[in-house]
Amino acid sequence: MKNTLIEVSSILNQEFLVIPLLYGSFALQEVLGKDYQAKDIDLLISNDVLRNKIDLIQAFVMKGFTYINKEVLTFEKNGIEIEISNLEQWIKNSNWNMNENILVSQKEVRYHLLSAKNLERLYLYLTNDKRRSKEKKQKDQEKLSDLKMFLER
Repeated sequence: MKNTLIEVSSILNQEFLVIPLLYGSFALQEVLGKDYQAKDIDLLISNDVLRNKIDLIQAFVMKGFTYINKEVLTFEKNGIEIEISNLEQWIKNSNWNMNENILVSQKEVRYHLLSAKNLERLYLYLTNDKRRSKEKKQKDQEKLSDLKMFLER
């Protein structure tokens, strides 16, 4: 998954001059160092770039990704799905402090990693999201508990 994250971030860095923000289960794994069996990579980019959906699809397909037509801009490569969503919407929903996030530079590629405190805000939001399934909310609650313990150290 890490190699795919680097590849996707590289495309966004080089072709769109964007540093994506990693959030969700894979970000949680990176921050806490615990395996949450993340099945996809959740990234956020600004809505200005996300509006160029055709350009994004073309750039990813040219690099061997498959475009999957879902509600969220989704690509797949080597069995790993990458979902790219609207950064501004998630900042608003989860009330993140963007100054807390961590800039990761690896192999001349850069991405932001959602901080533990912002991950806590994310999972607080998700546990109260009426559209979220009961099963996902239960997993979100477990992640939230792990985050609270991590932050109390």
